[in-house]
Amino acid sequence: MDRKKRAYSPVEWGLLLLSVLLTAGVRLIFHACGPKEDGTFMMCHQAEQAVFAAGIVLCLLSILILVSRKPGIKALLSCTAVLTAAAVMLIPGTLIHLCMMPQMRCRVLMRPSVMVLGTLILAAGVLSAVKNLRKGKG
Repeated sequence: MDRKKRAYSPVEWGLLLLSVLLTAGVRLIFHACGPKEDGTFMMCHQAEQAVFAAGIVLCLLSILILVSRKPGIKALLSCTAVLTAAAVMLIPGTLIHLCMMPQMRCRVLMRPSVMVLGTLILAAGVLSAVKNLRKGKG
């Protein structure tokens, strides 16, 4: 029996790593503002929750890209990851409003971190899609 050794692309591993970093980071490192004195949360907390949920989707897409064998399926999943990353970048500040004061944690730390990681995930998704589309034609 001839078994082909599966070669994992560094781009696909990078996509998974960046997705995990976004998902864990938004909870642990660059999370939104804490609760108010009365125990309720500001709108930026909802943005954090939405980014976390989208990060889980990106992690699952990245895992599916890694385990899939067909280049066409990998390209389709990569395009889905690109669209999800674009949506993640729109969440803090555009789709869900952040605190009004510019020195708040959500504006200083969370939004820029989400933008940078979202851009990197988007770029990795585009590279993965292009690579797999080329592989599928050959």
